Amino acid sequence: DMPIVHEISLATYFRILLPILVLDVDKLYYVDADIVCLKDADIFFNISLEDNIIAAVPDSEKMNKKRNKALNLRQHIYFNAGVLIIDIKKWNDNKISDKILTIINNYRNTIKYEDQDALNIVLSKKVKYISKKFNCIKLNDIDNKEIVLLHFANHPKPWSQDWPLNIIYNKFSKNLYKQLENETPWANLPLEKNNSYKNKMKWRLKNILFKLRCIK
Repeated sequence: DMPIVHEISLATYFRILLPILVLDVDKLYYVDADIVCLKDADIFFNISLEDNIIAAVPDSEKMNKKRNKALNLRQHIYFNAGVLIIDIKKWNDNKISDKILTIINNYRNTIKYEDQDALNIVLSKKVKYISKKFNCIKLNDIDNKEIVLLHFANHPKPWSQDWPLNIIYNKFSKNLYKQLENETPWANLPLEKNNSYKNKMKWRLKNILFKLRCIK
């Protein structure tokens, strides 16, 4: 009965269950499936949470303003939940999973980004913010050579036939996913073709506006 109102699957809720299932580690490193690692990640695994329950990367300035206003969050930096470092003990001691489920059920008409919105509400002031190189969503936010974890958060995805319509598709990014996929058992799988005409037009328009610098 969990709400799904965005272009993602029910699997988004798995991350709020993991800390109550994986109990044999001190810290849990959660990384979305549409993220690739581009360089040595040792520095990522050595990040200290200090007194915080999680570490996360701030979302875009646009998302920060939009979601904080919608969720009535004050003096908060809205984070993207695609990459999280979680202190298992602090999470469970503070019953974070239960609190998130309560928020989702009580505010299902306000929440747009499923558990990500709820995570921001429950964990406000309990977050260590880390560099965007650990969850890079916009390539113009950071020197591409510094990116550790690149997040293909926008649609269409690199495994889609319409991937060239994505606003982050460029000389640097266009073959990254394919090159890594070729090293896996899924190499040479055909690209997905199931995107609707409406979505294709939306992505095409967004791509044009991005290239004209009408949007960031």
